[in-house]
Amino acid sequence: MTLSLAVFAHNAAPMDQVRAGTRDARDLHAWLENQPRGPGIQAGPVLWQPTLPVALRYDDNIFASNARDVDDFVFGITPSLLASAKGDGHEFALSAYTRSDVYFDETRQDNTEYGASAFARVRLLDWLHVSGRYRFDQLTEDWDSPDIPLGAAEPPDVEQIYTKLGMHLRFGRFSQDTDFTHVDVTYDNVPALGGGSIRQDVRNRDYVDVGFTFAWQLTPALQPFVRLRWNDHSYDNAPPLALADRDGDGHALFGGVNFDLAQNIAGSVYGGYVFQDFDDDDRALEEADGIGFGAEIDWRLSSVTTLNLDALREIEEATTGLESGRFTTTVWVGGEHRLTDQLALEALFGYANDDYVGTPRDEDTFRVRLSATQELGHDLYSQLMWSYGDRDSNAPGRSYDRNQIMLSFGWRR
Repeated sequence: MTLSLAVFAHNAAPMDQVRAGTRDARDLHAWLENQPRGPGIQAGPVLWQPTLPVALRYDDNIFASNARDVDDFVFGITPSLLASAKGDGHEFALSAYTRSDVYFDETRQDNTEYGASAFARVRLLDWLHVSGRYRFDQLTEDWDSPDIPLGAAEPPDVEQIYTKLGMHLRFGRFSQDTDFTHVDVTYDNVPALGGGSIRQDVRNRDYVDVGFTFAWQLTPALQPFVRLRWNDHSYDNAPPLALADRDGDGHALFGGVNFDLAQNIAGSVYGGYVFQDFDDDDRALEEADGIGFGAEIDWRLSSVTTLNLDALREIEEATTGLESGRFTTTVWVGGEHRLTDQLALEALFGYANDDYVGTPRDEDTFRVRLSATQELGHDLYSQLMWSYGDRDSNAPGRSYDRNQIMLSFGWRR
């Protein structure tokens, strides 16, 4: 059931769980890698799990702009394939997908995305595991992205390459995780309204993130932890090609606890300090620092009803103007109730605040999504969904309200 909720939510792009309006490869792979799939087709040691969802949606504000209030019908299709193998403490997976949106009237907005990923986790010893992940994605930036150019005639295309290496150690109750992440982001120039083009190469960047997590299994239900992270961001262009030199580094220190209480409430909560600085030779950007926190809580009320809470406050990059970045605070509350073995209902309510550093820009976004999913048998399912988003911004041209209604059908195996 939740397969269609996740896949079709992406296909309709009604909201993002955590990123406050900005979708990137992290969000895209959340549904691809975490969604429940069908039983699959076993071929030797490899399990093949294909999906094929299609959707027809009505969007009353396709540009996510009250200044360009245009509605349209959109047909979407997002086939994907996951191949995985497990055994003896090892795990391997390959996945690929493509996503296409076809607009009935505004055909210039048609877009196709695609990507592939590879993952491996190897148990070297009982107390030592290593893992690696590689992803490539060719994406189209969402119209409600906070950084999309206001004068763009179509959303920019963006290529993202993501590499992550990890190591997990465990000695009795003590565990330690180390991870290294490198991300490279490249934007294409975009046509402008009225002709010409808008340069986007000033947004091209890559960054390195290194993290260390130390945890102690205090009780079977409680695991306190401390997490330290460091990053280095490097942009392709500096003044005079760009307004400011955005190269810089940052760090974060968090303390928190993982918990699993009576097998009904499980999750993680943490809080701490986040900091992002820029090269000293550019005084146009001020440092960003403050309190950060997060929470992910799942509460199983009964065998047919679950509630979820996600909260996050972090520093997001801003890639245009003289904004140093933004403190993004998001809170999502969702619930799922299965009326029958074949019919499930879902509700999701969210709030996000983007408080920019370096300018007075401030934005509040409210989102809601209601859906009903019906299992049809023979690996088929359908979903009816309504979503609403409203952004209130003090920056000209950034406010909008938006309704989407979607009917979806899909196949999975």
